[in-house]
Amino acid sequence: MEKPPRFSLVLVVRNGMPHLPEALESVKRQTFSDFELVIQDGASTDGTVDVLKGLTGIPRVLFTSCPDNSLAHGYNLALPRCTGEIVGTIDADNLLEPDALEKMDREMRARPECGVIYASQKLIRADGTLIRTFVPRAFDLLSALECFLVPPFGSAYFNRRVCGAELRMDERLPNCPDYDLWLRMSRFEIVRSETVVSSTRINDNSISCRAESYEKFLTYKSATALEFIRTLPRERLDELLRARVLSGMYAWAAQSTYNIEGASPQFARYLEEAQRLYPNTRMVEEVLTTVRCDKVAKKKLSLTKRLKKAWKMLRKGQF
Repeated sequence: MEKPPRFSLVLVVRNGMPHLPEALESVKRQTFSDFELVIQDGASTDGTVDVLKGLTGIPRVLFTSCPDNSLAHGYNLALPRCTGEIVGTIDADNLLEPDALEKMDREMRARPECGVIYASQKLIRADGTLIRTFVPRAFDLLSALECFLVPPFGSAYFNRRVCGAELRMDERLPNCPDYDLWLRMSRFEIVRSETVVSSTRINDNSISCRAESYEKFLTYKSATALEFIRTLPRERLDELLRARVLSGMYAWAAQSTYNIEGASPQFARYLEEAQRLYPNTRMVEEVLTTVRCDKVAKKKLSLTKRLKKAWKMLRKGQF
């Protein structure tokens, strides 16, 4: 019997031209070769099927083309076909770094009981030019529930053994199925990696760039959130709320103390306790941002003073 590959890369696509060939080339360039490409085409009509049928240079390709009802349905058709230990994805308009699988293999081996690792991405324009590098926030459930954190599904890698039957999409959420997925994944360890593994194309035509989409987002996500909260044990809810509230209080005290006396030992103690209780709250981030901005401002002020002094010395002929 053939040994299962280390990775399954899932490509769910419908009319993926013109960027699909570039995405496939990024798969071919992988320095780590122990993977399969699982393709689920939704009956494309723009030449996508011809490109996929003529695909060469990838040792193991599992290709199917049939109509689907939504992106979530497409993933639910593809995921059961995966045989790899780790499941990742590649979209038709995105790109993988050449060493993406090699890096994620190392990170997954270092955390064999981790359910999911999501990594950092380059954000690129339609022509492929770089906009910036995006390093996502670390995972925490309350931030995911309120959409303060949206983990990047396109750079996420799932341990199939750990995730089991939870590795699926909710087809009731045609526009945002990954929201429900991340809530269900929260029962496992979820790790954020600062390693850049892919490039995501920012497209003005994408659903998240259209204002009219957000009415549906709110409808689907609010219903999903309330349904999920009802499934949480009371002690889990109490634990989350207690930690979040107390962290916020210590962050508030840290900010107030900092405003009075700067980075004092008392400030440091309050901030440390806020981070220990619940490290990823907005209030903690705001305190850290304030401190970072003050440091930058002080450096600029110090540089300005040195330049003024040097200019005065230059005018007096002291150089």
